Amino acid sequence: MTELSDQFRLDVPLEDASWACREAVASMDWQLEAIEPHRLVLKKGWRLDLFRIEVLLSEAGPNATTVMFNAKLPLGFGRWDKRTLRSLMNTLQNAIEVAARRSPKLG
Repeated sequence: MTELSDQFRLDVPLEDASWACREAVASMDWQLEAIEPHRLVLKKGWRLDLFRIEVLLSEAGPNATTVMFNAKLPLGFGRWDKRTLRSLMNTLQNAIEVAARRSPKLG
C-alpha cells in the first residue's frame, strides 16, 4: 500500500474552505465517496488503480483553515505510485486554492 499525507493553510474561514473543497471536487472528474461538513473522501480510478484522498478541514484561526490530505493507493508501491499520489494531491490543492479565491463571500 502506498500512503501519503500533507497539509496546507487557506486564509479563509472554515465554512468558506468547506465550500471551496466541494466546489473544487465538482470541477474535477473525481468521484465523491463520502461528504461531511469538514471531511470529504474522493476516489479516482477503477479497481486495482483506485486512488483515495481523504480531505480533513480544521479551524486554524478565525479566518484560516488547515486542509489535510490523507492519500492511499491500496495496491501501490514504489516511487512511481508515490509520485502519482503527490501529483493528485497537488492538483487537488491547486483546485481548492482557486475555488477559495472565488468564494462568494470574498467577491
